[in-house]
Amino acid sequence: MHRNSVLIAGLLATAMAACGSEEDGGNEVGLNDGQGGCAGITNCLNLDVTTDTRLAAGDWILSPRNDGGYVTVASGVTLEIAPGTTIRGLTGAALIVPRGARIVAEGTEAEPIVFTSAKEEGSRAGGDWGGLLILGNAPVNEPSPHFEALPASDATGDYGGDDVADDSGILRYVRIEFAGFTYATDKEFNALTLCGVGNSTVIDYVQVHRGSDDGVELFGGTADLRHVISSQNQDDGFDTDFGWSGRTQFLVVQHINGQSSDPNGYESDNRPDGQDYNALPRTEPTIFNATLIGSASTPTSSRGAVLRRGTAGIYGNHIFASFKSSAVDVRDSATTQGFGARLAVQSSVFWSNAGGVNWQDESSGSANNDNGFEEAVAFMADALANVAVDPGLPAASTHLTAPSFQPASFLTGLTPPADGFFDTSATFIGGIGADDWTTGWASYPED
Repeated sequence: MHRNSVLIAGLLATAMAACGSEEDGGNEVGLNDGQGGCAGITNCLNLDVTTDTRLAAGDWILSPRNDGGYVTVASGVTLEIAPGTTIRGLTGAALIVPRGARIVAEGTEAEPIVFTSAKEEGSRAGGDWGGLLILGNAPVNEPSPHFEALPASDATGDYGGDDVADDSGILRYVRIEFAGFTYATDKEFNALTLCGVGNSTVIDYVQVHRGSDDGVELFGGTADLRHVISSQNQDDGFDTDFGWSGRTQFLVVQHINGQSSDPNGYESDNRPDGQDYNALPRTEPTIFNATLIGSASTPTSSRGAVLRRGTAGIYGNHIFASFKSSAVDVRDSATTQGFGARLAVQSSVFWSNAGGVNWQDESSGSANNDNGFEEAVAFMADALANVAVDPGLPAASTHLTAPSFQPASFLTGLTPPADGFFDTSATFIGGIGADDWTTGWASYPED
């Protein structure tokens, strides 16, 4: 019997027991047609979710629809997922929450909700399934925004609007593993993709792990995120585009498995290459308390942050450590012109990047893509209070299966903005302080 068949046969027994009881609110009616990838499996999704539905705790299979499409939550409908639930995606499967729909995946520290591969443990890898795609009605700077990995004829992929406070639901204590795949050249699903998602959406304690593309990518919107781990993803750790103006606090990017042509910790654009880099709303997030860890063994160039194409933002209390090519690379005059006014990295640590020198000189010859902007001078100006000192990260910060990101001692940085979102007591530099919020719910399987 095929290894996947063994796994699915085992899930069948669990699913039959877990689904449909009044106590846990399970309801499989209308979620699958018993065909294709759901043949013989009760706890299985291969139909669109068209009525408010709660998935009972237990193991579920996520399958492509029989027409090859992706399972989608209908507009006006809420999909709720019970704590402790595991959803295992088959090849070609993805879950889409479009404009007007909501997902309420609210796990707990003891019982996180896990989206993972349906392959047997030991044979899982990035790209096994598509990931989670959420689209909302918040502002973007794209005239007719449509998610890149869905056909233009599929209105499910439309996103954006004028509702800053749009609500797409809750992701809390959620892990997304082994996701992402390429739909067409330069058109990918990521582990977690947020398109035009508004700031009434709750995203807190979320881990994206071992995806084949970006860990998290935000296409515009105003979504706020807290307590996020992007671990061992193959392309960018945290990618922002199309006018995302949200906030993030407490972020760890363990970027030690980069395998794309240009995998970076942060990659931030205002608009795509060749378009109006000054389009509004501008990509201009505020991010405090983050640790980004790279690896000198990345097969291609890799930077702590690539900020380009008119992007902006305030990055405070960061650690950028051990990236192969450079700590931060700013590109394009539309970006450098905003330095100091709408773009700053401040009260942060740069350590052991680019072989220990932290910065590459990319301001001459064919590498001059920033009109001579000198990162080593600009980011080390006294007014920004950045330093090149050892942040005290443990050796286990690059461990594959049991990492730790908590420094031995804590450097003091800025007080985060007192705007009601940020924890203003987090005046330490880095993503983790005395409270290691990653313990108890995060996990780092290799396969």
